[in-house]
Amino acid sequence: MPRTDFSGTIVDLVTPFRSGELDQAGLSLLLEWQIQCGIEGLLVCGEAGESHCLSMEERQTVIATAVEVARGRVPVLVGVVANCTDKAVVLVEQARAARADGVVLTLPYYNKPAREGVLRHVTAVSLRAGLPLLVLSRPAASMMPIDAAFVAQLRGLPNLCGIVDCGPDPFRAIGEYGDDGAGLGLFYGDEQAGSASCAGAAGFVSWIANVSPRLATSLHHAAAGGNLKAARLLQSRLTPLFDAMKRDHPVSTLKQALAYVFGIDAQVRLPLLPVESQNLPELRQALSLVGLSTDLSFLSAVAIASGGGLRCRI
Repeated sequence: MPRTDFSGTIVDLVTPFRSGELDQAGLSLLLEWQIQCGIEGLLVCGEAGESHCLSMEERQTVIATAVEVARGRVPVLVGVVANCTDKAVVLVEQARAARADGVVLTLPYYNKPAREGVLRHVTAVSLRAGLPLLVLSRPAASMMPIDAAFVAQLRGLPNLCGIVDCGPDPFRAIGEYGDDGAGLGLFYGDEQAGSASCAGAAGFVSWIANVSPRLATSLHHAAAGGNLKAARLLQSRLTPLFDAMKRDHPVSTLKQALAYVFGIDAQVRLPLLPVESQNLPELRQALSLVGLSTDLSFLSAVAIASGGGLRCRI
């Protein structure tokens, strides 16, 4: 049966490529490393996973690999990033058929539909989901932040179990939703804006956890437990990486960082570009300042198991 106990830190995982193709071996090892580092949920084919650039066959492989590696130890969620409702329904049905535990539906972007259109979009997907559904709002892309009134309209939709708020002030959202958010878990998704102030959130959908899963998980637990001093300290430790992610596209930066830490290929697909060469020294410095959380014994074992195809470069 699909799980519904979504909480804690969920990594929005990058999709590794090698020689232009999906790197399934690298993906498997990244997934296992994340789980061993204490991550509490896996989101594949999401925004950080370059979902727009994956074929349906590649998505199928990514989801199946995540489900196989996780083996029920942590929930596997699948990103549905589409501004066409019919396509979103197809992607949700694919996730259900692959036995994922849930889906994360990003609100439509670019075409900026009216509020009623967005509501109908979410409703149509929720009715067909057959899986627990989280709705992700990124106001910078959709131009429509989720507010208490919209949450009230969503309340009661079948399969809907939570909201991921990627706005600049998720702490405001926690208080604003109030009773209208009853029964819906609130996750925050903008880890650079007020992460340490999000006590009360159900969890944290994290990009930075790709590189520092232990720090990201510790950050959420500190905030959720009300230890804001510790949460702010942990967030300050991650600041060099946040700054590095602002210089180039965040996905390109994460993949380059993983190339240094983990040995995967840093390839991205157009229209994304690799990290510019002048920014590489600052990224390496950021990684050294953060302090890498890589499990060297684990990496040694998997490097041998993969015949040297994946190597730790620490």
